[in-house]
Amino acid sequence: MVFYRGGVGEGQFEDVLVREISAIQRACKSLEADYEPGITYLVVQKRHNTRLFPENSAQGVGRMKNVPPGTVVDTDITHPTETSFFLASHEGIQVRFVLL
Repeated sequence: MVFYRGGVGEGQFEDVLVREISAIQRACKSLEADYEPGITYLVVQKRHNTRLFPENSAQGVGRMKNVPPGTVVDTDITHPTETSFFLASHEGIQVRFVLL
């Protein structure tokens, strides 16, 4: 069972994980006494202050040369102890305005 959870602050990870995994396990047991599926619990966060850029502009997409849709960054800028990654799930729509 894969469970995605949004809206969790970093200070709440452990409390939410323990409480919600326990609730999911109880719900499964209420269906069948021996029903114990594997559970993958993913906390999803939007990181609006993180900007990803292609290593060189030839790899960029669109007029603004953003990273291609589907780009995953899972090294260097990720959390030092937690499993984390950044995903550019769709084409960037950043528009550059020029004041005249």
